[in-house]
Amino acid sequence: MAGIALNGLSSGLDTGTMVSQLMALERQGRTKLEFRQANAQARTDNLADVSSKLNTLKFRAQDFKLASLWNPQQTVEVSDATKISATRTGGAGTGATSIEVIGLASSSQRTFSFTSPAADETWTFGTANVNITAGMTLDETVLAINGQPDTGVIAVNAGGKLVVSSTTTGAGSTFAWSGAALTQDSEKIGTDAQYKVDGGAVQTSSTNTISTAVPGVDITLKAITSSPVSVNVSAPTADRAKIVEKIKGFIEAYNSVVDTVKTLTGDKKVTDPSTTAEARKGSLYADGGLRQLQSSLRSAISSAVDGLTNGDLDQLGEIGITTGAASSTINQDSLAGKLVFDETKFNAAFAANPTDVRKLLGGVSGTNGIAQRFEGLIDPITQTGGVLSNRRTETDSELRRIKDSIERFDDRLTFKETRLRKQFEVMEQMLARQNSIGGALSSALAGLPSS
Repeated sequence: MAGIALNGLSSGLDTGTMVSQLMALERQGRTKLEFRQANAQARTDNLADVSSKLNTLKFRAQDFKLASLWNPQQTVEVSDATKISATRTGGAGTGATSIEVIGLASSSQRTFSFTSPAADETWTFGTANVNITAGMTLDETVLAINGQPDTGVIAVNAGGKLVVSSTTTGAGSTFAWSGAALTQDSEKIGTDAQYKVDGGAVQTSSTNTISTAVPGVDITLKAITSSPVSVNVSAPTADRAKIVEKIKGFIEAYNSVVDTVKTLTGDKKVTDPSTTAEARKGSLYADGGLRQLQSSLRSAISSAVDGLTNGDLDQLGEIGITTGAASSTINQDSLAGKLVFDETKFNAAFAANPTDVRKLLGGVSGTNGIAQRFEGLIDPITQTGGVLSNRRTETDSELRRIKDSIERFDDRLTFKETRLRKQFEVMEQMLARQNSIGGALSSALAGLPSS
């Protein structure tokens, strides 16, 4: 009777692989729980993102309430900034002033031939003394002059020449000097600036900055003019440029919310995900709460503000904030409700009636403008105990339940794997004993005489 040949383990089977394969089948249920967990986590993450963007939108709307944004200020503009510049230093008369620049103020300047002194010397510029040591180079001499305080001059090395200039300008900027090793080659006398105001008599200034031409405005002369340059001082009003900046920040924040909600509600769920990334998709697809939010935002933008006296400025569209102009082509941003800003239209509305613009945006205390409207809309949604906060709390509870389920599942998997390995171990032991008995029987049979 031929013996039975067994390979490897007593059973001839790769029981380790068999256990792993059986457990892989069992773990499919755990994978489904993990995908549920990923989708729930995506939901709470996305709700947090929406909440954050809504709060940013609220803060941008609240900027319209800042008193500092609406404080009356004057602006100063010049018709040719290459010729003069102007800076307001205080209250200034409203209107335009013409400036003609005939000449610019310059400083006195002396040029010296330089010879390194053979002995220590003291040089004088104005009333200040500078110690020059024997053997000093020109560059070292320049450093010594410029390092001495209160000389009223500045020195440079100009092609091997020592050039010393007054630190002030004007005809009175000349300075005395002395130094045994100094030899003056040339002198340039400082000049006063010359200018006319509104075509009047020529006036002079020792500097290129004048404050008397337009009281409350410092004017800096930069170049000689061939025709008068206008300096225009506006009437006191809120800084339009700052208001425009705040409007653009509000629109950017609003469009960010619109983009986020559109993306989340349009992201379809993967029916049979195979990766965590796929499982996270569609966590808020066609979400009713977010669609209601979309509707509320559009209403807040498009509906009129109550309580304003001027009916022409009771809607954002009247100051250039709309979802886009009508067009024969489909505009996806417009369909999504994203805002655009017509700055030209805003400027015209602001110039005509700045007070009503302020009321519309919510910058007047006691007015229920855009700032107050968006506060009232967003606070109940994002604050603790609000709509999104409660939804995130619910999702967090779901995540805890899934986590508990995964832990219990892991416990069952551990128990089952231990049981399977024990069963295979018992089987191997039984087969080993059977193989041992079979081997002994075969040996005994082989020893019997053949018939």
